[in-house]
Amino acid sequence: MNSQLLSVKVNCRNNEHCLFTGEDIFLDIRIVNNENTEIGFPLEFVESKGPIIRLVDTRTKKETFIPTHPPDGELLDKFVTIRPNQSVGLEWVVTAGELEQFGKDVDLVMEVTIMADIRIEDKTVKYIGKSTRRVDSEGPVS
Repeated sequence: MNSQLLSVKVNCRNNEHCLFTGEDIFLDIRIVNNENTEIGFPLEFVESKGPIIRLVDTRTKKETFIPTHPPDGELLDKFVTIRPNQSVGLEWVVTAGELEQFGKDVDLVMEVTIMADIRIEDKTVKYIGKSTRRVDSEGPVS
């Protein structure tokens, strides 16, 4: 398993600081090729099941995982090519209800994990990549 081949970058759409205002938070997730060679990535498979998202309350340390969808196994061998220094993206939604289980005033770490079998130089390699974002109700501290 190599986590350095690709990197995962997560942004909250139209919400630079990932502020929770009682609304759903839309995630834009980018998978970036850090290698000097093309990598095959099963984008449709990952989109069908979704990322693994762990929410951790920074105050109580309580954590929960947001459910994923049942994967479509027929998409496992359908790869898109990510060229060197290029990326592919997927979207996901963290619902207000999933965040409000921690209360209306949240202060969370959101860990987004992408797991997939990728192709590099005609070999299949297990990939796990993670990215974290802070989600809170207050905004950045000045």
